[in-house]
Amino acid sequence: MAIIDLININYCYGAGTPFEKQALRNVSLSVAPGDYIGIIGHTGSGKSTLIRHFNGLLRPNSGHVLINGKDIWAKPSLIRSIRFQIGLVFQYPETQIFEDTVAADVSYGPRNMGLSKEGIDLRVHDALQFVGLDDSYLGRNPFRLSGGEMRRVAIAGVIAMKPQALILDEPTAGLDPEGRHMILEQIERFRRESGTAVILVSHSMEDIAEHAKHVIVLDQGRIALSGTTTAIFNQAEQLVHLGLDIPQITKVLLELKKKGYPVNTGATTIDDAEQEIMHLFEKGG
Repeated sequence: MAIIDLININYCYGAGTPFEKQALRNVSLSVAPGDYIGIIGHTGSGKSTLIRHFNGLLRPNSGHVLINGKDIWAKPSLIRSIRFQIGLVFQYPETQIFEDTVAADVSYGPRNMGLSKEGIDLRVHDALQFVGLDDSYLGRNPFRLSGGEMRRVAIAGVIAMKPQALILDEPTAGLDPEGRHMILEQIERFRRESGTAVILVSHSMEDIAEHAKHVIVLDQGRIALSGTTTAIFNQAEQLVHLGLDIPQITKVLLELKKKGYPVNTGATTIDDAEQEIMHLFEKGG
């Protein structure tokens, strides 16, 4: 069974006012356990509006949001419990931090789930380990940490709830390449080890190409493209038409193809691209 099902979701900001804007138009999608889905689209395409429907932060004007097969708006009193199951990490997640110590901040979710002290402590320890922080951080003030460390604390606070799906809105924005790589590798490891589905919203085509297994492309509130990562990046010209960039690797392979070389332009990692180019040499290209 899918964790999340969105069925014909429509959402409009400022309905009935001069500022009315249709943000989502008949959006349907499913998220299964262990999925790694990338969501891309130009600014204003509806990405942030979409992910706020996954855990009930926004209520659709029409359509249905199902979590584990149940319509979450059929009984709105249960929305709070949904937010323990579907974890959402906003852009610049360090702004979600509000407690005086790392331990208090990471344990906030588990405490509100009614767990025992032993259960809470274990979850806090495990979550910090997942994001690369040891127990020496427990008593530290999160606001005195580096930007990258603060971000990892914020992500640990969501991971500590052991959500069935982890949704991340530009989690690496503003980080240097090393920081970006570290956080994305930790998220991937968490997905593999826990079976949690990951939905990554990002403007970085390289991050999406390297990590996501399936990609959804939004345009003007609609799903313009949806498919495997390789299939989506094989449609490079369509992505450019939709106002999106493409990975540098894809650009190199496209240039080779234009020159008549038989390469697969859907390669999504440096290793894949290297293999494509090596095949050319093996064939005497």
